Amino acid sequence: MIYRICVKFAHEGSNLSDLRMALLFVLGFNGLFRIYELLDLQALDILIHHHHLEICINSSKTDQLRQSIGGPSHRYRGGHGFESR
Repeated sequence: MIYRICVKFAHEGSNLSDLRMALLFVLGFNGLFRIYELLDLQALDILIHHHHLEICINSSKTDQLRQSIGGPSHRYRGGHGFESR
């Protein structure tokens, strides 16, 4: 399924909008993100490391007491799981 999405949206000659759509689908699927968490992402929230991505989620449904005010509530490290802050 992810492969078909990438073939459809992220092929040679894709425009920026198509690449963004492919990225949102892949991140949402692999990171188990909610749609509002994905749509709230800014470029500064994504850190690219050699072997993984680190994605900072600034607001989360699981942070209902707002204990993480002033910083990201969760970080997703691709392939390594979640870290709560």
